[in-house]
Amino acid sequence: MIKNTTTRVKQSMLSMLITRPLSAVAGLVVLVLLSRGLKSTEYAIYFAVWAVAEIVILASNCGLIQSVYRYVSAAQKTNGCYVVEGPVLKLIALRFLSLILSGGILLSFPDLFVRVFSGAHFSSVLVLYVLAISICEGMARFFESIFDSMLSQGRSQFTLLLRTLVRVVGLLYLGYQDGLTIENVIRLEMIAASLGFFVGFILFAQLYVASELGSTELHEGTLVRMVKFAVPAYMAQLLGILYGPDAMKLILAGNVGAHALAVFGFAYSLAAVVQRYLPINILAGVFRPVFVAASKKEDANHILPEMLVMVIKVNWLFVVPIFCILIFLGDWFLGKISGGNYTNAGPVMCIIVVALLAVATHGALSMYCLARETSWAPMWATACSAVGLPIAIYLGGRYGAIGVALAFLVSEIIWCFACYLILQINQVHRFTLPIRGLLVIVGSVTTAVALPLAFNHWFSPVLSAVVAILVLLILLIKFSPFSSLEQKWLTSVCPAPLAKILRL
Repeated sequence: MIKNTTTRVKQSMLSMLITRPLSAVAGLVVLVLLSRGLKSTEYAIYFAVWAVAEIVILASNCGLIQSVYRYVSAAQKTNGCYVVEGPVLKLIALRFLSLILSGGILLSFPDLFVRVFSGAHFSSVLVLYVLAISICEGMARFFESIFDSMLSQGRSQFTLLLRTLVRVVGLLYLGYQDGLTIENVIRLEMIAASLGFFVGFILFAQLYVASELGSTELHEGTLVRMVKFAVPAYMAQLLGILYGPDAMKLILAGNVGAHALAVFGFAYSLAAVVQRYLPINILAGVFRPVFVAASKKEDANHILPEMLVMVIKVNWLFVVPIFCILIFLGDWFLGKISGGNYTNAGPVMCIIVVALLAVATHGALSMYCLARETSWAPMWATACSAVGLPIAIYLGGRYGAIGVALAFLVSEIIWCFACYLILQINQVHRFTLPIRGLLVIVGSVTTAVALPLAFNHWFSPVLSAVVAILVLLILLIKFSPFSSLEQKWLTSVCPAPLAKILRL
Protein backbone atom coordinates (compact mmCIF):
# COMPACT_ATOMS: atom_id res chain seq x y z
CA MET A 1 0.00 0.00 0.00
CA ILE A 2 1.13 3.57 -0.76
CA LYS A 3 1.18 6.14 2.02
CA ASN A 4 -1.45 8.87 1.84
CA THR A 5 -0.06 12.05 0.22
CA THR A 6 -1.43 14.30 2.95
CA THR A 7 0.33 12.22 5.61
CA ARG A 8 3.63 12.47 3.72
CA VAL A 9 3.16 16.23 3.31
CA LYS A 10 2.66 16.66 7.05
CA GLN A 11 5.71 14.50 7.80
CA SER A 12 7.78 16.55 5.35
CA MET A 13 6.60 19.82 6.87
CA LEU A 14 7.43 18.59 10.36
CA SER A 15 10.91 17.55 9.26
CA MET A 16 11.60 20.94 7.68
CA LEU A 17 10.12 22.92 10.56
CA ILE A 18 12.60 21.20 12.89
CA THR A 19 15.80 21.21 10.82
CA ARG A 20 15.44 24.46 8.86
CA PRO A 21 15.43 26.72 11.93
CA LEU A 22 18.62 24.98 13.08
CA SER A 23 20.17 25.76 9.70
CA ALA A 24 18.92 29.34 9.95
CA VAL A 25 20.57 29.87 13.33
CA ALA A 26 23.80 28.26 12.12
CA GLY A 27 23.75 30.39 8.95
CA LEU A 28 23.28 33.54 11.03
CA VAL A 29 26.24 32.54 13.21
CA VAL A 30 28.37 32.19 10.04
CA LEU A 31 27.44 35.73 8.94
CA VAL A 32 28.15 37.18 12.38
CA LEU A 33 31.55 35.48 12.61
CA LEU A 34 32.56 36.65 9.12
CA SER A 35 31.32 40.22 9.60
CA ARG A 36 33.28 40.52 12.82
CA GLY A 37 36.41 38.60 11.81
CA LEU A 38 37.09 39.78 8.25
CA LYS A 39 38.06 43.24 7.06
CA SER A 40 35.51 44.93 4.79
CA THR A 41 37.76 44.31 1.76
CA GLU A 42 38.05 40.60 2.62
CA TYR A 43 34.32 40.38 3.33
CA ALA A 44 33.65 41.91 -0.09
CA ILE A 45 35.93 39.32 -1.71
CA TYR A 46 34.03 36.54 0.09
CA PHE A 47 30.75 37.76 -1.43
CA ALA A 48 32.39 38.10 -4.85
CA VAL A 49 33.69 34.50 -4.67
CA TRP A 50 30.22 33.20 -3.90
CA ALA A 51 28.70 35.43 -6.60
CA VAL A 52 30.97 33.78 -9.19
CA ALA A 53 30.21 30.30 -7.80
CA GLU A 54 26.44 30.95 -7.81
CA ILE A 55 26.55 32.18 -11.41
CA VAL A 56 28.43 29.03 -12.48
CA ILE A 57 25.91 26.82 -10.65
CA LEU A 58 22.94 28.58 -12.23
CA ALA A 59 24.38 28.92 -15.72
CA SER A 60 25.30 25.22 -15.84
CA ASN A 61 21.81 24.05 -14.85
CA CYS A 62 20.59 23.58 -18.47
CA GLY A 63 17.02 23.04 -17.24
CA LEU A 64 17.96 19.88 -15.33
CA ILE A 65 16.71 21.06 -11.94
CA GLN A 66 13.34 22.03 -13.46
CA SER A 67 13.19 18.59 -15.09
CA VAL A 68 13.75 16.96 -11.70
CA TYR A 69 10.97 18.99 -10.10
CA ARG A 70 8.51 18.16 -12.89
CA TYR A 71 9.40 14.61 -13.95
CA VAL A 72 11.00 12.89 -10.93
CA SER A 73 8.86 11.63 -8.06
CA ALA A 74 8.60 8.76 -5.62
CA ALA A 75 5.72 7.12 -3.82
CA GLN A 76 6.43 5.67 -0.39
CA LYS A 77 4.90 2.38 0.69
CA THR A 78 3.78 1.71 4.23
CA ASN A 79 6.87 -0.45 4.77
CA GLY A 80 9.07 2.60 4.04
CA CYS A 81 10.17 1.45 0.58
CA TYR A 82 10.13 4.06 -2.24
CA VAL A 83 8.85 3.53 -5.77
CA VAL A 84 10.97 5.84 -7.94
CA GLU A 85 9.50 7.44 -11.06
CA GLY A 86 11.52 9.38 -13.65
CA PRO A 87 14.94 9.21 -15.35
CA VAL A 88 16.80 10.23 -12.19
CA LEU A 89 20.15 8.53 -12.92
CA LYS A 90 20.43 10.10 -16.37
CA LEU A 91 19.63 13.52 -14.92
CA ILE A 92 22.33 13.14 -12.26
CA ALA A 93 24.92 12.20 -14.89
CA LEU A 94 23.93 15.15 -17.08
CA ARG A 95 24.09 17.55 -14.13
CA PHE A 96 27.60 16.45 -13.17
CA LEU A 97 28.72 16.77 -16.80
CA SER A 98 27.20 20.26 -17.12
CA LEU A 99 29.03 21.44 -13.99
CA ILE A 100 32.36 20.02 -15.20
CA LEU A 101 31.98 21.71 -18.60
CA SER A 102 30.99 25.04 -17.05
CA GLY A 103 33.96 24.80 -14.72
CA GLY A 104 36.24 24.28 -17.69
CA ILE A 105 34.83 27.41 -19.31
CA LEU A 106 35.41 29.30 -16.07
CA LEU A 107 39.09 28.32 -16.09
CA SER A 108 39.38 29.68 -19.62
CA PHE A 109 38.72 33.22 -18.36
CA PRO A 110 41.24 33.88 -15.57
CA ASP A 111 40.96 37.64 -16.21
CA LEU A 112 37.48 37.51 -14.71
CA PHE A 113 38.99 36.84 -11.31
CA VAL A 114 41.59 39.54 -11.77
CA ARG A 115 38.79 42.07 -12.36
CA VAL A 116 36.54 40.88 -9.54
CA PHE A 117 39.41 40.57 -7.05
CA SER A 118 41.25 43.69 -8.15
CA GLY A 119 43.76 44.84 -5.59
CA ALA A 120 43.83 41.51 -3.78
CA HIS A 121 46.69 39.02 -3.91
CA PHE A 122 45.93 35.31 -3.95
CA SER A 123 47.70 32.20 -5.07
CA SER A 124 46.59 30.71 -8.38
CA VAL A 125 45.16 27.75 -6.43
CA LEU A 126 42.29 29.97 -5.31
CA VAL A 127 40.70 29.71 -8.77
CA LEU A 128 40.66 25.92 -8.37
CA TYR A 129 39.01 26.31 -4.95
CA VAL A 130 36.23 28.44 -6.47
CA LEU A 131 35.81 25.82 -9.21
CA ALA A 132 35.59 23.02 -6.63
CA ILE A 133 33.01 24.99 -4.62
CA SER A 134 30.89 25.47 -7.76
CA ILE A 135 30.93 21.79 -8.74
CA CYS A 136 30.44 20.30 -5.27
CA GLU A 137 27.83 22.82 -4.10
CA GLY A 138 25.97 22.43 -7.41
CA MET A 139 25.81 18.64 -7.03
CA ALA A 140 24.85 18.84 -3.34
CA ARG A 141 21.92 21.11 -4.24
CA PHE A 142 20.94 18.82 -7.12
CA PHE A 143 20.67 15.84 -4.78
CA GLU A 144 18.59 18.00 -2.43
CA SER A 145 16.26 18.81 -5.34
CA ILE A 146 15.87 15.09 -6.01
CA PHE A 147 15.09 14.39 -2.35
CA ASP A 148 12.53 17.20 -2.32
CA SER A 149 10.81 15.84 -5.44
CA MET A 150 10.63 12.42 -3.78
CA LEU A 151 9.11 14.01 -0.63
CA SER A 152 12.15 12.78 1.28
CA GLN A 153 12.94 16.10 2.91
CA GLY A 154 14.73 14.55 5.87
CA ARG A 155 17.68 13.71 3.62
CA SER A 156 17.82 17.12 1.93
CA GLN A 157 17.61 18.91 5.27
CA PHE A 158 20.40 16.77 6.67
CA THR A 159 22.86 17.64 3.90
CA LEU A 160 21.97 21.35 4.11
CA LEU A 161 22.37 21.41 7.90
CA LEU A 162 25.62 19.46 7.66
CA ARG A 163 27.24 21.99 5.31
CA THR A 164 26.16 24.90 7.51
CA LEU A 165 27.43 23.28 10.72
CA VAL A 166 30.78 22.48 9.09
CA ARG A 167 31.13 26.18 8.26
CA VAL A 168 30.27 27.22 11.82
CA VAL A 169 32.68 24.76 13.45
CA GLY A 170 35.41 25.61 10.95
CA LEU A 171 35.04 29.37 11.50
CA LEU A 172 35.08 28.95 15.28
CA TYR A 173 38.26 26.90 14.97
CA LEU A 174 39.90 29.44 12.64
CA GLY A 175 38.96 32.25 14.99
CA TYR A 176 40.41 30.36 17.96
CA GLN A 177 43.65 29.69 16.04
CA ASP A 178 43.88 33.31 14.85
CA GLY A 179 43.62 32.07 11.28
CA LEU A 180 40.44 33.79 10.10
CA THR A 181 41.75 34.98 6.72
CA ILE A 182 39.93 35.09 3.40
CA GLU A 183 42.11 32.29 2.00
CA ASN A 184 41.26 29.96 4.91
CA VAL A 185 37.57 30.86 4.75
CA ILE A 186 37.42 29.92 1.06
CA ARG A 187 39.22 26.65 1.77
CA LEU A 188 36.62 25.96 4.46
CA GLU A 189 33.79 26.66 1.99
CA MET A 190 35.36 24.13 -0.39
CA ILE A 191 35.52 21.49 2.36
CA ALA A 192 31.87 22.08 3.35
CA ALA A 193 30.65 21.89 -0.26
CA SER A 194 32.68 18.73 -0.94
CA LEU A 195 31.30 17.04 2.16
CA GLY A 196 27.75 18.00 1.13
CA PHE A 197 28.29 16.44 -2.30
CA PHE A 198 29.72 13.22 -0.84
CA VAL A 199 27.01 12.76 1.81
CA GLY A 200 24.25 13.63 -0.67
CA PHE A 201 25.56 10.98 -3.06
CA ILE A 202 25.68 8.36 -0.28
CA LEU A 203 22.14 9.16 0.91
CA PHE A 204 20.79 9.01 -2.64
CA ALA A 205 22.56 5.71 -3.32
CA GLN A 206 21.05 4.19 -0.17
CA LEU A 207 17.57 5.38 -1.13
CA TYR A 208 17.84 4.28 -4.76
CA VAL A 209 19.28 0.82 -4.08
CA ALA A 210 16.52 0.08 -1.57
CA SER A 211 13.77 1.39 -3.87
CA GLU A 212 11.52 -0.28 -6.37
CA LEU A 213 11.75 1.16 -9.86
CA GLY A 214 8.71 2.48 -11.63
CA SER A 215 8.91 4.23 -15.01
CA THR A 216 12.53 5.42 -15.04
CA GLU A 217 13.35 5.15 -18.73
CA LEU A 218 13.63 8.28 -20.86
CA HIS A 219 11.27 7.45 -23.73
CA GLU A 220 11.28 9.58 -26.87
CA GLY A 221 7.93 11.16 -26.05
CA THR A 222 9.02 11.97 -22.52
CA LEU A 223 12.32 13.39 -23.78
CA VAL A 224 10.61 15.73 -26.26
CA ARG A 225 8.15 16.86 -23.61
CA MET A 226 10.95 17.42 -21.10
CA VAL A 227 13.07 19.43 -23.54
CA LYS A 228 10.10 21.62 -24.51
CA PHE A 229 9.58 22.43 -20.86
CA ALA A 230 13.21 22.64 -19.71
CA VAL A 231 14.72 24.78 -22.48
CA PRO A 232 12.59 27.91 -21.89
CA ALA A 233 13.02 27.42 -18.13
CA TYR A 234 16.79 27.35 -18.59
CA MET A 235 16.72 30.43 -20.83
CA ALA A 236 14.74 32.22 -18.11
CA GLN A 237 17.36 31.21 -15.56
CA LEU A 238 20.17 32.53 -17.74
CA LEU A 239 18.38 35.83 -18.20
CA GLY A 240 17.70 35.92 -14.46
CA ILE A 241 21.43 35.95 -13.80
CA LEU A 242 21.60 39.40 -15.41
CA TYR A 243 19.53 41.06 -12.70
CA GLY A 244 20.07 38.63 -9.83
CA PRO A 245 21.81 39.61 -6.59
CA ASP A 246 25.03 37.87 -7.62
CA ALA A 247 25.37 39.98 -10.78
CA MET A 248 24.58 43.07 -8.71
CA LYS A 249 27.36 42.19 -6.27
CA LEU A 250 29.81 42.04 -9.17
CA ILE A 251 28.51 45.40 -10.44
CA LEU A 252 29.26 46.93 -7.05
CA ALA A 253 32.69 45.29 -6.95
CA GLY A 254 33.63 46.72 -10.32
CA ASN A 255 32.05 50.19 -10.12
CA VAL A 256 31.69 51.34 -6.53
CA GLY A 257 34.23 49.57 -4.37
CA ALA A 258 34.74 47.04 -1.63
CA HIS A 259 32.90 48.85 1.18
CA ALA A 260 29.66 49.25 -0.80
CA LEU A 261 29.86 45.58 -1.80
CA ALA A 262 30.48 44.58 1.82
CA VAL A 263 27.44 46.60 3.01
CA PHE A 264 25.15 45.22 0.31
CA GLY A 265 26.55 41.70 0.70
CA PHE A 266 26.11 41.79 4.47
CA ALA A 267 22.54 43.15 4.30
CA TYR A 268 21.56 40.81 1.48
CA SER A 269 23.07 37.77 3.22
CA LEU A 270 21.03 38.48 6.33
CA ALA A 271 17.92 39.00 4.21
CA ALA A 272 18.83 35.80 2.36
CA VAL A 273 18.55 33.94 5.66
CA VAL A 274 14.96 35.19 5.81
CA GLN A 275 14.46 34.34 2.12
CA ARG A 276 15.85 30.84 2.57
CA TYR A 277 13.28 30.17 5.27
CA LEU A 278 10.31 31.71 3.54
CA PRO A 279 7.50 29.12 3.38
CA ILE A 280 7.82 29.13 -0.44
CA ASN A 281 11.42 27.93 0.01
CA ILE A 282 11.38 26.02 3.27
CA LEU A 283 8.32 24.06 2.09
CA ALA A 284 9.22 24.05 -1.61
CA GLY A 285 9.64 20.29 -1.52
CA VAL A 286 6.05 20.06 -0.28
CA PHE A 287 4.45 22.78 -2.41
CA ARG A 288 5.89 21.64 -5.75
CA PRO A 289 4.55 18.07 -5.65
CA VAL A 290 1.20 19.34 -4.33
CA PHE A 291 0.94 21.89 -7.19
CA VAL A 292 1.84 19.21 -9.74
CA ALA A 293 -0.66 16.76 -8.23
CA ALA A 294 -3.39 19.45 -8.24
CA SER A 295 -2.72 20.14 -11.94
CA LYS A 296 -3.81 16.57 -12.74
CA LYS A 297 -7.23 16.93 -11.12
CA GLU A 298 -10.37 17.67 -13.11
CA ASP A 299 -10.99 20.94 -11.28
CA ALA A 300 -7.35 22.12 -11.64
CA ASN A 301 -8.48 25.45 -13.15
CA HIS A 302 -10.25 26.21 -9.89
CA ILE A 303 -7.80 24.68 -7.39
CA LEU A 304 -4.48 26.01 -8.73
CA PRO A 305 -5.32 29.77 -8.59
CA GLU A 306 -6.62 29.34 -5.03
CA MET A 307 -3.43 27.52 -4.03
CA LEU A 308 -1.34 30.22 -5.71
CA VAL A 309 -2.93 33.09 -3.79
CA MET A 310 -2.90 31.17 -0.51
CA VAL A 311 0.83 30.44 -0.84
CA ILE A 312 1.53 34.12 -1.59
CA LYS A 313 -0.38 35.21 1.52
CA VAL A 314 1.37 32.69 3.78
CA ASN A 315 4.73 34.03 2.61
CA TRP A 316 3.76 37.68 2.96
CA LEU A 317 2.65 37.05 6.54
CA PHE A 318 6.11 35.69 7.24
CA VAL A 319 7.86 38.80 5.84
CA VAL A 320 5.79 41.77 7.06
CA PRO A 321 6.50 41.40 10.82
CA ILE A 322 10.23 41.35 10.05
CA PHE A 323 9.85 44.54 8.02
CA CYS A 324 7.95 46.20 10.88
CA ILE A 325 10.90 45.53 13.19
CA LEU A 326 13.71 46.40 10.77
CA ILE A 327 12.27 49.75 9.70
CA PHE A 328 12.74 50.99 13.28
CA LEU A 329 15.65 48.86 14.52
CA GLY A 330 17.54 47.92 11.34
CA ASP A 331 20.65 50.04 11.84
CA TRP A 332 20.89 49.11 15.52
CA PHE A 333 20.45 45.38 14.84
CA LEU A 334 22.97 45.17 12.00
CA GLY A 335 25.45 47.31 13.91
CA LYS A 336 25.21 45.03 16.94
CA ILE A 337 25.71 41.72 15.16
CA SER A 338 28.58 43.07 13.03
CA GLY A 339 30.41 44.46 16.04
CA GLY A 340 29.91 48.02 14.82
CA ASN A 341 31.39 47.39 11.36
CA TYR A 342 28.14 47.95 9.42
CA THR A 343 25.99 50.46 11.29
CA ASN A 344 24.45 51.99 8.15
CA ALA A 345 23.12 48.84 6.47
CA GLY A 346 19.59 49.07 7.92
CA PRO A 347 17.93 50.92 4.99
CA VAL A 348 19.56 48.52 2.51
CA MET A 349 18.20 45.52 4.36
CA CYS A 350 14.72 47.10 4.68
CA ILE A 351 14.54 47.53 0.90
CA ILE A 352 15.70 43.96 0.33
CA VAL A 353 13.14 42.62 2.82
CA VAL A 354 10.37 44.49 0.95
CA ALA A 355 11.72 42.88 -2.22
CA LEU A 356 11.19 39.49 -0.56
CA LEU A 357 7.43 40.05 -0.92
CA ALA A 358 7.96 40.10 -4.68
CA VAL A 359 10.45 37.22 -4.45
CA ALA A 360 7.83 35.09 -2.68
CA THR A 361 5.22 36.00 -5.31
CA HIS A 362 7.80 35.15 -7.99
CA GLY A 363 8.30 31.72 -6.41
CA ALA A 364 4.57 31.02 -6.16
CA LEU A 365 3.97 32.02 -9.80
CA SER A 366 6.88 29.80 -10.83
CA MET A 367 5.24 26.84 -9.09
CA TYR A 368 1.96 27.64 -10.83
CA CYS A 369 3.75 27.65 -14.18
CA LEU A 370 5.54 24.41 -13.27
CA ALA A 371 2.21 22.74 -12.53
CA ARG A 372 0.77 24.08 -15.79
CA GLU A 373 3.89 22.79 -17.57
CA THR A 374 4.54 26.15 -19.16
CA SER A 375 7.95 27.78 -18.92
CA TRP A 376 7.40 30.48 -21.56
CA ALA A 377 5.69 32.90 -19.17
CA PRO A 378 8.62 32.84 -16.69
CA MET A 379 11.07 33.18 -19.56
CA TRP A 380 9.45 36.31 -21.01
CA ALA A 381 8.92 37.73 -17.52
CA THR A 382 12.62 37.28 -16.84
CA ALA A 383 13.47 38.98 -20.12
CA CYS A 384 11.35 41.96 -19.06
CA SER A 385 12.91 42.14 -15.61
CA ALA A 386 16.45 42.08 -17.05
CA VAL A 387 16.00 45.85 -17.25
CA GLY A 388 17.16 45.68 -13.64
CA LEU A 389 20.77 45.36 -14.84
CA PRO A 390 21.10 48.87 -16.35
CA ILE A 391 19.02 50.23 -13.47
CA ALA A 392 21.47 48.65 -11.01
CA ILE A 393 24.46 50.07 -12.87
CA TYR A 394 22.95 53.56 -12.81
CA LEU A 395 21.56 53.56 -9.26
CA GLY A 396 24.56 51.69 -7.89
CA GLY A 397 26.90 54.30 -9.31
CA ARG A 398 24.87 57.14 -7.77
CA TYR A 399 23.65 55.68 -4.49
CA GLY A 400 25.86 52.65 -3.84
CA ALA A 401 24.35 49.73 -1.93
CA ILE A 402 20.94 51.41 -1.53
CA GLY A 403 20.71 51.97 -5.29
CA VAL A 404 21.45 48.32 -6.07
CA ALA A 405 18.90 47.19 -3.47
CA LEU A 406 16.27 49.40 -5.16
CA ALA A 407 17.17 47.91 -8.54
CA PHE A 408 16.70 44.42 -7.09
CA LEU A 409 13.24 45.40 -5.79
CA VAL A 410 12.18 46.94 -9.11
CA SER A 411 13.35 43.88 -11.07
CA GLU A 412 11.35 41.46 -8.93
CA ILE A 413 8.20 43.59 -9.15
CA ILE A 414 8.53 43.75 -12.95
CA TRP A 415 8.93 39.95 -13.09
CA CYS A 416 5.73 39.31 -11.12
CA PHE A 417 3.56 41.71 -13.14
CA ALA A 418 4.99 40.51 -16.45
CA CYS A 419 4.47 36.82 -15.63
CA TYR A 420 0.89 37.41 -14.50
CA LEU A 421 0.03 39.44 -17.59
CA ILE A 422 1.60 36.87 -19.93
CA LEU A 423 -0.43 34.11 -18.30
CA GLN A 424 -3.59 36.16 -18.79
CA ILE A 425 -2.89 36.46 -22.50
CA ASN A 426 -3.01 32.66 -22.84
CA GLN A 427 -6.61 31.48 -22.57
CA VAL A 428 -5.55 28.07 -21.23
CA HIS A 429 -3.58 29.48 -18.30
CA ARG A 430 -5.75 32.52 -17.55
CA PHE A 431 -7.03 32.83 -14.00
CA THR A 432 -8.62 35.39 -11.69
CA LEU A 433 -6.46 36.59 -8.82
CA PRO A 434 -8.56 37.18 -5.67
CA ILE A 435 -6.79 40.12 -4.11
CA ARG A 436 -8.86 40.83 -0.97
CA GLY A 437 -6.51 38.93 1.34
CA LEU A 438 -3.45 40.54 -0.23
CA LEU A 439 -4.95 44.01 0.25
CA VAL A 440 -5.68 43.17 3.89
CA ILE A 441 -2.00 42.38 4.45
CA VAL A 442 -0.78 45.49 2.59
CA GLY A 443 -3.23 47.75 4.43
CA SER A 444 -2.37 46.22 7.80
CA VAL A 445 1.40 46.61 7.46
CA THR A 446 1.05 50.15 6.08
CA THR A 447 -1.10 51.19 9.03
CA ALA A 448 1.16 49.38 11.50
CA VAL A 449 4.25 51.24 10.28
CA ALA A 450 2.59 54.64 9.71
CA LEU A 451 1.11 54.89 13.20
CA PRO A 452 4.39 54.90 15.21
CA LEU A 453 6.08 57.00 12.51
CA ALA A 454 3.39 59.65 12.93
CA PHE A 455 4.15 59.80 16.67
CA ASN A 456 7.89 59.15 16.50
CA HIS A 457 8.59 62.02 18.90
CA TRP A 458 6.72 60.04 21.57
CA PHE A 459 8.10 56.58 20.84
CA SER A 460 11.62 55.20 21.11
CA PRO A 461 12.72 52.89 18.24
CA VAL A 462 12.11 49.79 20.38
CA LEU A 463 8.64 50.98 21.43
CA SER A 464 7.85 51.90 17.83
CA ALA A 465 8.69 48.37 16.70
CA VAL A 466 6.55 46.86 19.48
CA VAL A 467 3.60 49.13 18.61
CA ALA A 468 3.93 48.28 14.91
CA ILE A 469 3.86 44.53 15.61
CA LEU A 470 0.86 44.81 17.94
CA VAL A 471 -1.12 46.93 15.47
CA LEU A 472 -0.25 44.49 12.67
CA LEU A 473 -1.47 41.49 14.67
CA ILE A 474 -4.70 43.22 15.72
CA LEU A 475 -5.56 44.19 12.16
CA LEU A 476 -4.72 40.74 10.75
CA ILE A 477 -6.84 39.01 13.38
CA LYS A 478 -9.75 41.41 12.86
CA PHE A 479 -9.65 41.28 9.04
CA SER A 480 -8.41 37.75 8.33
CA PRO A 481 -6.57 37.54 4.99
CA PHE A 482 -7.60 33.88 4.53
CA SER A 483 -10.93 32.67 3.21
CA SER A 484 -12.77 29.82 4.95
CA LEU A 485 -11.68 27.44 2.18
CA GLU A 486 -8.02 28.43 2.62
CA GLN A 487 -8.27 27.98 6.38
CA LYS A 488 -9.70 24.50 5.84
CA TRP A 489 -6.86 23.60 3.47
CA LEU A 490 -4.24 24.88 5.91
CA THR A 491 -5.80 22.83 8.69
CA SER A 492 -5.67 19.67 6.57
CA VAL A 493 -2.01 19.84 5.52
CA CYS A 494 -0.16 21.79 8.23
CA PRO A 495 0.93 20.49 11.62
CA ALA A 496 -1.56 21.66 14.25
CA PRO A 497 0.59 24.45 15.83
CA LEU A 498 1.42 25.99 12.45
CA ALA A 499 -2.19 25.72 11.28
CA LYS A 500 -3.35 27.72 14.33
CA ILE A 501 -0.86 30.49 13.58
CA LEU A 502 -1.86 30.71 9.90
CA ARG A 503 -5.61 30.64 10.51
CA LEU A 504 -5.75 34.39 11.10
